[in-house]
Amino acid sequence: MSELIVIGYEDRFRAPEVLNELRRRDWVSDLDKAVVVSRDEQGELRIQFGGDLSTTDWAARARVWRAFLSLALLVPIAGVQSGDFGDAAGETGGGHLGSLTPDVGWWTKTLGISTVFIRDVGSLIGPDDSALILLLPTSASGGLLWKLNDYGGTLLHTTLSPTQDADLKAALTPG
Repeated sequence: MSELIVIGYEDRFRAPEVLNELRRRDWVSDLDKAVVVSRDEQGELRIQFGGDLSTTDWAARARVWRAFLSLALLVPIAGVQSGDFGDAAGETGGGHLGSLTPDVGWWTKTLGISTVFIRDVGSLIGPDDSALILLLPTSASGGLLWKLNDYGGTLLHTTLSPTQDADLKAALTPG
């Protein structure tokens, strides 16, 4: 099982700094699925993906995280299209995205992530704020959460069921 962790900061530069610190300290072995989102004073979004863009799976990750952020922030983000992704996911084999772009409803309807959690994530990222989004194995998340206390921010997390975990990992990995 995995934890979906979101840490919000009242500084648009703080989340990228914390992600870099996690890399330096090597507390987390897999930061490829990490995402940093920040807003400037005017509310313009900047999304940074933690993975290696030379691999083929970065596009799938970008599609999935953009859909999540579009839903949480209630703003359309380039690359997120509307449509019933749930049906398309079933046709491609248990939630695997292939070349499809999920709509924002995929996170709540198909994956089953709580709308309250998504609403709370959206409230963390206002103008001049940033957030770090991590998907970590439950076994690794507890110790890391204690270490992250020293970096401030507001922490939200939800434990994914085995089915949710498998579906999200399949969505983040092309093939």
